[in-house]
Amino acid sequence: MVEFIRMNNLPSEKRVYGGLYETVALLRVFFPLIIFKYPLMGFIGSFLLDGIDGEFAGHKIMSQRHYEIVDKILDFWWYAIIFLYIFVNLPQYIYLMAPFLIFRFVGDILFLIKRVRKYLFYFPNFYENIFILIFLGTYFPKLNFLVNKSNFYLWLVIAFILKIVQEYWLHIINGSISDRVFHLKKKWLKKDKWE
Repeated sequence: MVEFIRMNNLPSEKRVYGGLYETVALLRVFFPLIIFKYPLMGFIGSFLLDGIDGEFAGHKIMSQRHYEIVDKILDFWWYAIIFLYIFVNLPQYIYLMAPFLIFRFVGDILFLIKRVRKYLFYFPNFYENIFILIFLGTYFPKLNFLVNKSNFYLWLVIAFILKIVQEYWLHIINGSISDRVFHLKKKWLKKDKWE
């Protein structure tokens, strides 16, 4: 899944970013599993790692296409862990989560096959936002109002609207915080040996 870069043959900047990317990618494989023992740490860490891996990969470590394939595989691994976590700990939500998992999976597959980012907008990742809502509402007693029957669907609609805005920003505008806010353009390789 992740090609290990031969560090001794690379310039120092690529060695550093390559090593950071490899570390984060490996953590994305193993870190989600701790959600079963340390739910909050697994929850926060998995989202954080997913948010930063591209920042390291985008420093001439690999092509954007190669990164996107690895990222989607790691994303689906996280989705599977989420599903298992819900199944074991919060089974009352499993029938709500399942269709949204399939919905996003279809979008990810279309994106990987067609190489068109708009598919990720057409199939927004409602699945993760539902999980965030359920996790926060059940893990923190003071946030129980998020999953309370009378408020749950209102919060679900709010979560969906926020996700649509985020997916539009990421996949239609092609925005990223590092690019747009901090003016740190990624430097993807044109091609790598995987293409």
